[in-house]
Amino acid sequence: MKRFAQGQKRWRICRKNTAEPKIYTAFMNLKNAAMLAFLATLFLSILMAVDFLHTVLGILDGVIPAVAIVRSLICLLASLGLTLFFYVFHKGQSPR
Repeated sequence: MKRFAQGQKRWRICRKNTAEPKIYTAFMNLKNAAMLAFLATLFLSILMAVDFLHTVLGILDGVIPAVAIVRSLICLLASLGLTLFFYVFHKGQSPR
């Protein structure tokens, strides 16, 4: 019985402390998160464009097989599509 009473006391203390929630990321709203994702995918798209250019130049020199352009082109188009999505998503968010 004594053990049950201690559990009840701990529960009350825990419940009392959770009445005031702490917000750790007050500045991170959906618009800021979309902007951060857009900048990250923009950087990734720039890297993919450089890799695509490197692949094309390697194919023209005969160092890289021609099949490698397919992989590089798919990665470039996927990153550009995702960058465009995050740009439109960021512009669609209302400022608060």
